[in-house]
Amino acid sequence: MGRRRSGQSFEEYFWSRSEVVPETGCREWKHKTSHGGYATIRFQGKSVLAHRLAAYYYGLVDSPRAPANKKEKGFVLHKCDNKKCVNPEHLFIGNYSDNQADAYTKGRRKQLCGLEHPKSQLTFEQLEIIRLALKLKINQLKIAQFLHVPHTVVNRIATGKTYK
Repeated sequence: MGRRRSGQSFEEYFWSRSEVVPETGCREWKHKTSHGGYATIRFQGKSVLAHRLAAYYYGLVDSPRAPANKKEKGFVLHKCDNKKCVNPEHLFIGNYSDNQADAYTKGRRKQLCGLEHPKSQLTFEQLEIIRLALKLKINQLKIAQFLHVPHTVVNRIATGKTYK
């Protein structure tokens, strides 16, 4: 199964590198994967994602390469959420935003917020001071000045919009 047989088209070779999983209906890739766990294959001298190539063979996209423009439709997403699946019936097309939303919805990507966010303006200790000061009904502007943080940060904590 490793090399293309004489007379075998590349498309036949491609499909021979996967097997159907009866329980899920996924056509699971049995060969090389990327560091992120996605199935990959060399096509026309370049490494491509196998699910993109499956979508290309099935006529879902015009190219096995990802679109350069993030606003374009043409990103290939998995309905089954199996990174090794190349079953065209388990694939759908969207844009970059659809792909991100799909990842968050399915729990593959976490929206960092509050102290977890790399651009967080507060330390854990500052957050605890703000929460305590708000409970004691101390003026938000005075809290912000004391901690040398923007007033809007304290206000967003007070209104429950951030650092929940």
